[in-house]
Amino acid sequence: VMSLVFADKLQTGKMALEDEKAQVIAELRNLYAPLAERLGMSRMAQALYNQAFRLEQPERYMLIKDKIDNFVEKFTSGSTDRYLAEDLLTRIFEQGLQDVLKDSSGRKRAFRVRSRIKGEASSWWKMLRKPDEYKAVEQERDIFGVTVIVPDGQLHEALGLIMPFLLEHYDLAGKEPLQLKRYKVEAGGWKEAWRYHIDFTDEKGLPY
Repeated sequence: VMSLVFADKLQTGKMALEDEKAQVIAELRNLYAPLAERLGMSRMAQALYNQAFRLEQPERYMLIKDKIDNFVEKFTSGSTDRYLAEDLLTRIFEQGLQDVLKDSSGRKRAFRVRSRIKGEASSWWKMLRKPDEYKAVEQERDIFGVTVIVPDGQLHEALGLIMPFLLEHYDLAGKEPLQLKRYKVEAGGWKEAWRYHIDFTDEKGLPY
């Protein structure tokens, strides 16, 4: 039911008249997008935030959108479908890591992979938060991000296996890891887990 409500609000945003935009923007940003986040509908939340940003700042929205679409098109060899790119990135890591994340007896270790592509609104908010670091859209980093989650107690071993995989895979693809972040999260049935968030840059050091 909520999916239909959110979809209707996205459509309302597309058709909003000039004198309706302020109210629609406020509802999308302050009510419906946060609600979608609380319901675990991250993709829908991103779409709602992006719709509000598009209505509020259409030119800046298109500038950021063109940059993100360009990265996605390169990664997918021609498509600008971000969900396709996220799923492709997740499959690459799942297939590669299942072969290296094993214990001493050869049994596969438990892990989870999540991928995300930063949205237009999120990119703009980051530029506002860090104006000294991001003075232009072209300087935005971590358009693509991959999260690898491993159970607590496997942290150091997993890190030692994940990094060689990343370096080997992205060397072949002409890409290198930009950043590796580690922090604890709640993950499913695991009482405590460590999440590695990996961002990417290209061979010239430009954000990917």
